[in-house]
Amino acid sequence: MTSQEIHKLANVDTLEEVVLYGNPIHQKIVEDGDLEWPRMIIKILPNLKKLDGISIVEWKVKISEGSMSVPCCCCVCFAWIRG
Repeated sequence: MTSQEIHKLANVDTLEEVVLYGNPIHQKIVEDGDLEWPRMIIKILPNLKKLDGISIVEWKVKISEGSMSVPCCCCVCFAWIRG
């Protein structure tokens, strides 16, 4: 999924949850270790309640703290990905 495809999702007003795990845009966070991608997704899709299984409230806290650790919702163990 590319950022162009994410912009297309902005037309879906009822969209509340998106899982990007396993897509190139998600892999970028693992490689770069920054929080720019969730910030971008939240801005493009303001009605989201969850991103990758994590509440938008939690994402906003992580972003405001500048935390480089984000929970991995897709692992059974809820491991932390370290940036």
